[in-house]
Amino acid sequence: MRRTLEIAARLDRVALAVGWIAAWLVLAMMTVQVLLVLGRALFGFGSLQLHEAIIYGNAIFIGAGLAAALARDEHTRIDVLRVRMGRRGRARVDFWACLFLLLPTVIVLLWASAPYVLGAWKTFESSRSVGGLQGVFLFKTVLVVMPTLLAVPGLALALRAWAVLAQNSKEDRTRAAERHR
Repeated sequence: MRRTLEIAARLDRVALAVGWIAAWLVLAMMTVQVLLVLGRALFGFGSLQLHEAIIYGNAIFIGAGLAAALARDEHTRIDVLRVRMGRRGRARVDFWACLFLLLPTVIVLLWASAPYVLGAWKTFESSRSVGGLQGVFLFKTVLVVMPTLLAVPGLALALRAWAVLAQNSKEDRTRAAERHR
């Protein structure tokens, strides 16, 4: 069980590190956006490549931010019953939600986006706009990276929930054995 929790902690650290990098990406995007606005207003300067880079950076931030939010348990929950549950009940909800909701969603996203991303890589797809960024195929890779990143803290959450359920099951068996003595 201790090993399971160590693996979960490592997976969370990966998601949090990616989230930390994404947070700095937001600062870079804001700086570039301010420079673009000032450049346009003061000097009549604009850059399609920088504009596209901001759009792509935003998509990367959202993809990485989802994983970090899940790792920090700061994502939006809709389950109203979970609030009233004890530790074991919450662990049960987390485990089954990861197993039957999150991980299948990740698999479907990977399955649906992989051909699209591979097609972009085969042609080294670039911007359709004249003067736009050339590495659009790299940006489209986010479509497979994002669900993969989301699976990392999802797996960590499922492992932590499993550890709680396994620990409580062991305690329940110990109590039951003591009652039969």
